[in-house]
Amino acid sequence: MTTMRTPPTESVDPSSRLILALHHPRPGAVLVRAHGEVDLGTVEDLRAVLERAGREPHPDTDREPDHLVWDLDGITFLSAAGVGALAEAGDAARRRGADVHLIASTRPVRRVLCLCGLDEELPIAPRLVDSLSPGTPGIPAPRSAT
Repeated sequence: MTTMRTPPTESVDPSSRLILALHHPRPGAVLVRAHGEVDLGTVEDLRAVLERAGREPHPDTDREPDHLVWDLDGITFLSAAGVGALAEAGDAARRRGADVHLIASTRPVRRVLCLCGLDEELPIAPRLVDSLSPGTPGIPAPRSAT
């Protein structure tokens, strides 16, 4: 697993099927980028990083995160366990008052999110810039993605 912050620090496990990067693009915003497979063998890593992202203050300002963006464009497989982890982390973040947006432009990931109904719980944007801009609510997933 790789974890990155601003400034980047890395720890890479080359045998991992899931690589996760944590960024603080601006105070109050946290970006989690995921690459690889989310299945029973990797879902606990995803859960841990999403939990950390939802609670960890910005390294420069100590501001608690109120805007979370989870970039799933690098995901090649998303299991039901992965969808459950996203839903649980999204619920927890919203209870703390944070906005949560998903980035999902690949058809397989969007399809799973839509089939499971997560697109109705968390806004899905097709591009990262749509979710990182301050005040931008994100773009809902089109119903034709299923």
